This record gives sequence, C-alpha cells and structure tokens, in this order.
Amino acid sequence: MYYVDLIMSPRSLVLAQAFLAAGLRGQIGKVAMDQNSIPSYIETTASSLADTETFIDKVRDLTAALPDEQRIVEPVVTPRFVPTCSIELMRGLATLAEQTGVRVQSHMCESQGMVEACREMLGGKSDVEVLDEVSHFLVSLWETWLAVCRK
Repeated sequence: MYYVDLIMSPRSLVLAQAFLAAGLRGQIGKVAMDQNSIPSYIETTASSLADTETFIDKVRDLTAALPDEQRIVEPVVTPRFVPTCSIELMRGLATLAEQTGVRVQSHMCESQGMVEACREMLGGKSDVEVLDEVSHFLVSLWETWLAVCRK
C-alpha cells in the first residue's frame, strides 16, 4: 500500500515512523507539484526536487540500522499528476528516482474530464504520452505505480 502527503512536512516522516512501529509495510511519498494547484500547495521546481530528495534520505535513515527483513517502509517519488507538474519537474523526479533507486507513484487519467483537460493543456497529448516522453516512469512498470487510470 502506498501513502502520500502534500508538500514536505513532518507528517510524512511521522507516518513512516508509525508504519515502522506498527509493523506495517508501506511505500510513502511526498507529493511534488509546481503548477496548476491551489497556491499553498505549489512549490518551486527546485524546492520540490530538493524536498523530495531530503524526504527520501530521511525515510531511509529511519530504516538504515534495521535488518533487511525489517526495512518495510520505503520512500517513493510522487509527482501528483501531469497537470500539476511541469516538464522540468517530471524530468527531475525521473532522474531522482533513477539515481536513488526508489519507485515512482502517480495518478493518471483520473476522469474523462481530466483526460480532455490534459490533451488541451499538452497540445493534444495525453498524460500517458507525456510521462512516456519525459521519463522512465512507463518503461519500468515494476518500479512504477499508476493509480486511478481510465481510458
């Protein structure tokens, strides 16, 4: 099961600590977005990438001293979804995921309206096509989870 938190906050790490304490397996992410959202959720591209890297490091620090079989909480890179992430942010997140070896989790094609909005925003391309162009997200499906996918 994966869980995410909006913007970098101590809640994300508290969630990881709670999972470890309860013995629950989980992939936990910090949502990244730098456009097309409410102002309090929008980050700069640079801060989103830096905070995501910091989050990955902090979650890994929580489990570093544990035996392999007890490392049941993992960080994930979490672009919210295509309309809220610039191409620069998506490329940066893809690079970060590749460099750190973490999985990617995002939402795609959440509704027919979202599919149409993406095509309008992206010059006729779907969010699937954009993710495929800018990253390895769709190349390695074993390392990528896409939720709420519709045609």
